[in-house]
Amino acid sequence: MAYRIVVAKFGFTLPELLVSIVIIAMLIGSSVTFYGGYRIRADLSEANSHLLHAQVLARKYFTSAHTYIGFCATYPEFSSVMTSKLRFTCSEDRNCFRVRIIGSGSFSLLKSLVSETGVRTISVPTGWTMPTNASKCLIATKKGDCVS
Repeated sequence: MAYRIVVAKFGFTLPELLVSIVIIAMLIGSSVTFYGGYRIRADLSEANSHLLHAQVLARKYFTSAHTYIGFCATYPEFSSVMTSKLRFTCSEDRNCFRVRIIGSGSFSLLKSLVSETGVRTISVPTGWTMPTNASKCLIATKKGDCVS
C-alpha cells in the first residue's frame, strides 16, 4: 500500500503579490494626483468667492458712505490670512478700493484682485496657464479656466 502525500496550496506566490502591490501603488498615485487638483480648485473657488463678495460689499459701502475710505477697517476679513497658502490685502482711498489675493507655497506668484473697475488675474504660479482674458476674470483652475 502506497501512501500519497497531498500538499495543499494556500496563499499567494511572490509574483502575484508583487503584481497586487504594483496595482495598489498605481491606484494610490493616481488618486493623490486627482486629490491635489481638486484641492487646488477648491481653494481657488473659495478665494474667488471671497473676492467677489468683497466687491459686492465695497460697492454697498460706497453707496452708503460715498467713499471707499474705511472699507478695509469695516471688513477686516479682507485684510487677513485666508489659508496657509492664500492671504488677502485690502487698500482703499476716496474713489477706489482693491482687495487682492496673494499666494504662497504651491500658490506662489498667484495674484488676483477685485476693484471698483472689476476683477483681474495678475499672475499665476509657474506651470499654470494664464487665462486668455486675465484682465477681466479670476483664475479658477491650473489650466487657465476663468470666473468672471
